[in-house]
Amino acid sequence: MRITKISVKGLFGMFDHEIPLNQESRITIVHGPNGVGKTVLLRMVHGLFHYEYEWLMRAPFHLLRIDFENGDFITVEKNTLSKDPEDESSLHVKYEDNIGVALKPFILLQSGRMSLIEVVRESYKELVPVLMPSEMNTHYWICDKGSCGERFNFGVYTAEDILRTDPSIHTRVYGRMPDWFAHVQQAASPKLVSVMRLKSAAPGIDMLASWMWNKEDFEKTGAYVVASLPDALEEVAREFKSNSSLLRQISVMDQNSTKVEDLTDALDTDELKNNQTAMNVLEEAYSDAQDQIETILDNSEYLAGKLFCDLINQRLLFKHLQLDKEEGIKIYTDDGSEVPLATLSSGETQLCILYYQLLFKVKPDTLVMIDEPELSMNVVWQRNFLKDLQRIIELRKFDVLIATHSPEVIYDKWDWTVALGAKADD
Repeated sequence: MRITKISVKGLFGMFDHEIPLNQESRITIVHGPNGVGKTVLLRMVHGLFHYEYEWLMRAPFHLLRIDFENGDFITVEKNTLSKDPEDESSLHVKYEDNIGVALKPFILLQSGRMSLIEVVRESYKELVPVLMPSEMNTHYWICDKGSCGERFNFGVYTAEDILRTDPSIHTRVYGRMPDWFAHVQQAASPKLVSVMRLKSAAPGIDMLASWMWNKEDFEKTGAYVVASLPDALEEVAREFKSNSSLLRQISVMDQNSTKVEDLTDALDTDELKNNQTAMNVLEEAYSDAQDQIETILDNSEYLAGKLFCDLINQRLLFKHLQLDKEEGIKIYTDDGSEVPLATLSSGETQLCILYYQLLFKVKPDTLVMIDEPELSMNVVWQRNFLKDLQRIIELRKFDVLIATHSPEVIYDKWDWTVALGAKADD
């Protein structure tokens, strides 16, 4: 389900924002002064579709509306149960189709005194909460004892993972979810990518052994400390390494490209032109190699891997990136010396992680929300960011909503922008 418009009324009790998403370019940019709620609005949309209701309950707004391509829309209306701002709020979620038929509203309310974290702790004692200081409203857990009952194996789990795996947790905390709401969540599922938070993204299972944690903090809170930014890039390298299909295609492509070049040179020689039998054999080999190349060029996975390398190598200075079947990713200086991934700058590392997520982790027609991509980017990178996005979107066919303060990111695409809080800026 493609999202076409996001609206909010009464944000902070002051702002009514409406963001129509550009359907042709697939890129929409919101900008405005600090304090008008750009990041908060992105988090609200993400929270609705990814079980982070606590963020919505705490966010000060009256009505959130999401419109879809088919004319249907979903609204979330907030009702405070008392005049005390510390009291809990309920969220009234309603879905209406394009002919005005409304499904039965779903009321989200923390139904008991126990929070999501407390219910998970009680239900799955082997799950250890992960300390995420820069993502106070996103919860992660680790199962580090080999097995957590029949439902969970060794690994890292988000709140969304747990609620999808065990719906009874959702019922105990928020009440039973109707089928239509679960369907909308899975069909739309917009994704928030915050460059500021890339360094604290929960890594995969293989990362657990290399996590750094402070014993004193662990004993006090029962929580692990988040992995570093270089660790997150190492995880990306591991995922490339585990993608044997992609690496095999790259290898076959390289071999056949070299073969085509050699055969082209051979077919141009005067000696072979006088040997019809040899010409026929070589032309057949040439045709077979070209067919294999064309087959691979029709594969979106290979094109994503090639585009990842192309985009990163256009941005790196004095070094270049290669996909390697042994290590996943390798970086070399221009003179051929290997560069350890951990020594890349924060900007280089974050760009690799961001482009990897966009190329390999996003489904078609998903709305990807990117908050302040300019962080850690130099001016040249900022000016080329939308061009890079266009190339990625052309291949992967998803939508992007960017929140930014940078005119360099916008550059020459002001017709793609929506200004929020313009009066407040005046």
